[in-house]
Amino acid sequence: MPFNIRTTLSSPSDGEFVLSAFDAALPHLASIGSCEQWGSDPFSANPERCARAHAWITASESYRRTGSGDPVRAFIAEARLPSLSPSLFNKELETRTDGEGREWISVAAAVVKEGYFPAYVAERPQFEELVKEEREKGGSVYLEAMISDFRTGELRKGSGAATLVAVKSYAATRKARVLFVDCWAGNDGKLVGFYEKMGFVRIGEFAAPRPEKEAWPGMFLKMELL
Repeated sequence: MPFNIRTTLSSPSDGEFVLSAFDAALPHLASIGSCEQWGSDPFSANPERCARAHAWITASESYRRTGSGDPVRAFIAEARLPSLSPSLFNKELETRTDGEGREWISVAAAVVKEGYFPAYVAERPQFEELVKEEREKGGSVYLEAMISDFRTGELRKGSGAATLVAVKSYAATRKARVLFVDCWAGNDGKLVGFYEKMGFVRIGEFAAPRPEKEAWPGMFLKMELL
């Protein structure tokens, strides 16, 4: 299914979509043995996660319009709503009607940031030298978040790959050399395998501390773009 990648975003509606998509992923993760990835508490009930999701949208729009400030860009993948059985998508979800009367529904989102490395990766001793070199050279983009909305059923299938293509195209416009990502490495590395299928290669494993819980097992990956 072809997707429309929307880069002109609205606040707070797109921030709410991102939070809802993360919330909707939690039952699926539990069903496949990956409940430890994000836990069971809704993202929308966590003030810090709520603030981060809305900050992504706000920063992305500011950077898109002005080219200055925090170099964050967010991408929303949309699927066109065909005349299908109501069981194939949730009619309660918000849709968008374009200028030609076509109806679209948001199915996935991604957030990238230039020249960025999260502290839980940058501060790991095994990555310190690599991160230092990358910051000195410049030309890196970090895939900070990517999520598809399980509420949209079959309409979301393939949206992750489509969104990643948009991310790579954006990185090319920024003349980026490399795209980085990290992900949860538990449950036999199922998520790591997804990113490898998308073209990423492993840099190394790490353990990221989290308050009042055991450190979560992570994998740091990269994709050469040039």
